Amino acid sequence: EQTLEDVYRQSVATLEAMGRSYELIVVDDGSTDGTWRILERLHADDPHLKAVRFKRNFGQHPAVHAGLVRARGGIVVTMDADLQNAPADLPKLVAAVDAGSDVASGRRQGREDSWGRTIPSRLINGMLRRFTKADISDFGCAFNAYRREAIVPVLGSIGKQKFTKALVLSAGASVTEVDLSHRARQDTSRYSPLR
Repeated sequence: EQTLEDVYRQSVATLEAMGRSYELIVVDDGSTDGTWRILERLHADDPHLKAVRFKRNFGQHPAVHAGLVRARGGIVVTMDADLQNAPADLPKLVAAVDAGSDVASGRRQGREDSWGRTIPSRLINGMLRRFTKADISDFGCAFNAYRREAIVPVLGSIGKQKFTKALVLSAGASVTEVDLSHRARQDTSRYSPLR
């Protein structure tokens, strides 16, 4: 609720400046605050915006799956709505897919998270590099772009496990890392420290 309108407005401004057709799909993962009311209001004024509402909290990965199955674009971008990543970085991710990569993997620069989040993240990143054979450094970054054709073969498995990007890469997708700005979260996260 606290960041949704800012994420929406910054995303729309960036996407409009890119001059491409787009859709925005926002998944409300069972929030109990005013998120859904904000989405209803924004949707009433913007036909590009679609919203999905879960009746209870299922977690980030099922929410990502809900957005991915509804996406119709040739390039699909995933992003959290907490403003840790800047919507202004959208063109960097899209450009990497336009240049030929199946996945533009966000790499958080100047990561502003606590040691309690970054140390476990390093361990998970090492494990996922071995599993996927993809030499990328930041599997936990949720701000990524995917060529639609790279997602479709694994869509049935996305949401049933925690590592969407690793699943897509393990299916043989090509990847390029893209440096993105990162800032500290403004509210309290309920997400697992393995991120």
